[in-house]
Amino acid sequence: MRDPKHGQMMLEMATADLQAIRHMLDPHQFADSIFGFHCQQAVEKLLKAWLSLAGVSFPRTHDLRVLFDLVEDIDDVGVVPFRDLEDLTDYGVQFRYEAPLDLDPLDRPALAKQVVALDQWVRGLIDAAG
Repeated sequence: MRDPKHGQMMLEMATADLQAIRHMLDPHQFADSIFGFHCQQAVEKLLKAWLSLAGVSFPRTHDLRVLFDLVEDIDDVGVVPFRDLEDLTDYGVQFRYEAPLDLDPLDRPALAKQVVALDQWVRGLIDAAG
C-alpha cells in the first residue's frame, strides 16, 4: 500500500542529514568518514521515502545497493542518475561499527550536489502524489 505519510516522514528525517552535509564541505573541519556517513544516511532515508510512496516494503537495512535494487524495480529510468550513490553503503556501517575507511578522498561538492538532486527528485514525487 502506498504510504505518502511515511514517505514524508522519511524526507523530514533526511533533512537533518542534508543540513549536516551542507556544513561539512570543508575536509579540514570534518573527516570524510563523517561526511560520507551523513551522505549515506540521507540517501538511505530518501530511498526509503521513495519506496514508501510506491508502497514497496523494504527490509531494515543500511545497504544502499538493496534499496536501489528495490527502487529500480519500480522506476528503472528515474533511478539511473543516482545509482552510483550506492557506493556510500560502506560509510553507513563502517563509520559506526568498524575501523575508519581507507578510501580515496570524497569529492564533497559533487557528492553533496548529487544527494541534493536525489532529495529534490523524491520531494517532487511526493509532491506530485499529493
